[in-house]
Amino acid sequence: MEIKKMDFSKKKKGIFKKAHKINVHCDAEVSIIMICSNSELYEYTTPTSTMKKIIDQYQSRVGVDLWSNHYEKMQEELRRLNNMNTTLRKEIMQRKGEELDNLNMEQLCSLEEEMLCALKSIRDRKYRLIMVQMDNSRKKVRFLQGIQESLLDMEMEYINRGEVVDEGGRNSSRVYDNPVPVQQPCSLQIDENYETSCITTVSMDAEDSV
Repeated sequence: MEIKKMDFSKKKKGIFKKAHKINVHCDAEVSIIMICSNSELYEYTTPTSTMKKIIDQYQSRVGVDLWSNHYEKMQEELRRLNNMNTTLRKEIMQRKGEELDNLNMEQLCSLEEEMLCALKSIRDRKYRLIMVQMDNSRKKVRFLQGIQESLLDMEMEYINRGEVVDEGGRNSSRVYDNPVPVQQPCSLQIDENYETSCITTVSMDAEDSV
């Protein structure tokens, strides 16, 4: 096998060299295409021309059209894509409530079922987003409640020790005989029925829209 490859390589170089000499000495345009048994492709074209130009000259001289089949396939593929594009545009318009006059009862029922399935998916996605947002809000409220409780504990500790925090954040050592208890501000509360009422409201709005 290796001997055949080496022999082919030598002969290929010799043929390409002869083709180059024909181009230089005879002022002829030469094009060579070689395909090996392992499907490797080798080609040579004179530097002053191109493979396509030589093939076009061959077609005009012989009277054959090597590109007709390929062109017909391209035209067929283009028609298929245009038909697909038209169908998709029509389906999009039908889902927007347009172009419904040519649909029969079966097609209308099928379209309605598809729209209901799509609406269900949209609602499910919306409810999941609502739950995520509510969960994030609860986490923020718990975080703020924790900060509030920490500040209240620090304030009560200072008062019980008879210390006062001045405006600059420094502790003064003034002692009060009867420390006045500090009234705790209202803490943040979450309505337990908020989640249920929110989802119920969204569900009612979605049903009204349908």
